Amino acid sequence: MTVRANTRAGGVPARATSRPPVPVVGLGVAECRRLARQGGLRNASLVVAVLAAAVGVAAFAVLRYLSSGDAASATVVASVPVEATSSSFALLAALVVANWAGRDSQRGMLGVSVVVVPRRTALVGAQLGAVAAYGLATGVLVTGLVGVVVLAGGGGAGAATVLGGVVAGSAAAALMLVLGYSVGRLCGGPMVAVLACLAWWMIIPLASGLASALLPEVVAEAVAWFVDVSPVTLLSQATTVSSVTATGVGDLVTGLVGLLGWSALLSAVAVRRVAVQSF
Repeated sequence: MTVRANTRAGGVPARATSRPPVPVVGLGVAECRRLARQGGLRNASLVVAVLAAAVGVAAFAVLRYLSSGDAASATVVASVPVEATSSSFALLAALVVANWAGRDSQRGMLGVSVVVVPRRTALVGAQLGAVAAYGLATGVLVTGLVGVVVLAGGGGAGAATVLGGVVAGSAAAALMLVLGYSVGRLCGGPMVAVLACLAWWMIIPLASGLASALLPEVVAEAVAWFVDVSPVTLLSQATTVSSVTATGVGDLVTGLVGLLGWSALLSAVAVRRVAVQSF
């Protein structure tokens, strides 16, 4: 029996066959593990979680002390601590993710990942999914912990209000983390990414709102619209469950859909940038 050597003409070894593509699910799991390791989001997210939980517990203690005991007050006591926790966690964690993604790009780690996983769209998609899953899981743990404290301390409005706050706040946190990741990839550096997030989410809307009184009516209306669709305004709407019984879920759904729209848009731009980027 004749055995053919794996060689080209002239005795030159043939090029090794390419590795089979890694499944997207496997990429997502690997990226989640990477986020949870030292150098990922583990330490920073732990600090953010502790701070957000402290904000929620402090809000519950103050509101319970000031509560008058009626039904409306009980709803506020039960919902506002969860709202404060989820909003604080979402905003701070998104800044942490923006810093991490910018640092990852600046240090060339994305280029190393592209060598291992040549399918850039799949790689960035897996990272986006991992960031969203990480934010959702951590948000559930943090807001759920504060919710348990509220219920154990006699929040009064029942588990339904607390559960609604946990679900809505965790979903909003996941979307905010996706936004932070996209901004970090687009900026390409940690400091620039954090400053861009702060400017877009807080400084510009605040300055625009303060300056709107000095602007012509048409310009003031455009500025007001810009403030209304800014991520922080949408985050506030998406996490506010205390007004659901009075006004319905319209504002809450609007906030979540708005954050979803921003996340989808920025994610698409980030994927496109990585797809054409040279490493």
